[in-house]
Amino acid sequence: MPDIRRKLPGRGVWISASYDDVAAAISRKVFSRGFRTHAYADADLANLTGNLLKQAALQNLSMANKAGLIISGFAKSEIAIKSRNILNLIHAIDAARDGTEKLDRLARAVLGPHESAMRSINGFTSTDLSAALGKVNVNHAAIADGPAGRSFIRSAERYIGYMGTHLTARSMASTPEQEKA
Repeated sequence: MPDIRRKLPGRGVWISASYDDVAAAISRKVFSRGFRTHAYADADLANLTGNLLKQAALQNLSMANKAGLIISGFAKSEIAIKSRNILNLIHAIDAARDGTEKLDRLARAVLGPHESAMRSINGFTSTDLSAALGKVNVNHAAIADGPAGRSFIRSAERYIGYMGTHLTARSMASTPEQEKA
């Protein structure tokens, strides 16, 4: 059982937080060695962990939205950037590249070198973002500064870091065919 919140009781085995490392640990039977007894790890544990991390990040996005820290839509995000009222940007994986690049360029130009290290979050599909925000067809959003916004950023970076190269292929595989074109 993955303990993504680090709160489950009992003894555990630590595996580095990456999809590839968890999948390799299953195939090499690291869990049996770690517990010094026969331990069964489901072959789908890497995917289960990824799903739990994704769900936690999207729940944090929903909480940030309820706290009034999420501005969704291209035009509204553009206005938020110009007013210097953002902590970070979110772009759907399946969003148009030109819109994503335009918002990122604008953020770098307006926010200057101090904020230029800001990396936009590109780990969720439009369907994921729309469901979490309770809106339709969300491709771009801006996050205002606040505890809930920072919590979402941390959990999103954790999910994206865990999935690594598996993120894009997996997210696009779950996108309906008409949306891929």
